[in-house]
Amino acid sequence: MSSFEKLIKKILKFSLFFGCLFFPSCIKYYELAKTEFPQGKGKDVSRDILAENLKTIRVYNQFATLAIFDLLYLSDEMRSFYVDLFCNQRGKDETFKSAMLRRELEENKLWISFNILASVQDEENKGLGDKDSLWSVFLKMADGQAISPVSIEEVDLSPEMKFFFAHRLTHYKRSYLVKFPAKNAEGKYYLSEGSKFKLVVSSVNKEAEVEWNEKIRNNQENKIKTTKSSLKSMEVYEDIYWG
Repeated sequence: MSSFEKLIKKILKFSLFFGCLFFPSCIKYYELAKTEFPQGKGKDVSRDILAENLKTIRVYNQFATLAIFDLLYLSDEMRSFYVDLFCNQRGKDETFKSAMLRRELEENKLWISFNILASVQDEENKGLGDKDSLWSVFLKMADGQAISPVSIEEVDLSPEMKFFFAHRLTHYKRSYLVKFPAKNAEGKYYLSEGSKFKLVVSSVNKEAEVEWNEKIRNNQENKIKTTKSSLKSMEVYEDIYWG
């Protein structure tokens, strides 16, 4: 290789080096991203209601994790929030939304419901709904009365539910829909506005609990306008709602 060729090779190397060094400053990455990597329009989603209804219980044996429970209470407010996101994502009209909201609130007249993510150290891999599960869940009212669930169903989460749980949703957790009766044997509601209650997770030798303060329950009926069209749409769409 001649001296001239060596010189040309060095010039090309230095040109490449300085080009890599200074070229990024000529075109800003955030300007390039707008045209080459469109981000879409972000939605303004308030998480205040979610923060009030989503709580986590962690149980340890010294430094070892025994169980983690992420508990989403499906309060009237939470169900309303769910309906807003569901209809906004799918472009549903107000008639559909009104009917769906009414259906969701009717659920709370029958049940006190939770979506639960559970990660449990269980060699037999039993779920919360299985007989002889390592952990049980129940409600404890302000007067000390305990209420057992009427159903614990392992479920697949909707996109909205996955959004609610966010980073808490992992491959190590199983998702459940847990329902407790809304009324006692005398037909009286366990919860009313201002009621305090706890959800308890319990094993043979461990117990942990978190408390909720019921803000609104069974009194939104007058806030929803019932029309013939909304009642008709509720019949049409009744199989689409939250399962």
